[in-house]
Amino acid sequence: MEWTDPQAAAVKVAGLVGAGAELDPAGTLFTESLAPTEWFAKPGFKPTSVRLAAIGHGGWFVGPDLSPAKEELLVTICNWLLHLDERLPSASAAPWRFPRVTLSERDQTLWRWGTRLALPGLFVYIGSMVLLRRRYR
Repeated sequence: MEWTDPQAAAVKVAGLVGAGAELDPAGTLFTESLAPTEWFAKPGFKPTSVRLAAIGHGGWFVGPDLSPAKEELLVTICNWLLHLDERLPSASAAPWRFPRVTLSERDQTLWRWGTRLALPGLFVYIGSMVLLRRRYR
């Protein structure tokens, strides 16, 4: 609470001094933490929630590759810090699986034949048109 209201910290320390507490540097922090901050808050004050993620170092997320596990960890941490709780993983959510899109049997067959025959056929056609154009120049 001292982060959002500096007067609360001053009132708290003054109250501790008035109660006879000696203020040495190490003892001050300990003594301040004994009394709840709500005692020294203004009426109607609502504390702001703060989220903090402590990561040892950012080396996990730096480098030439980002594995799926590291990517999921980074996205989950960012969503949690941004209070996007609806995007956090939950036990009721279906687990991730490959492929992500469910296709009917007919669509799967079309995609398979399209990538095996139609796409290479398209490139053969384009290549032959380029060769034909170069020959007649």
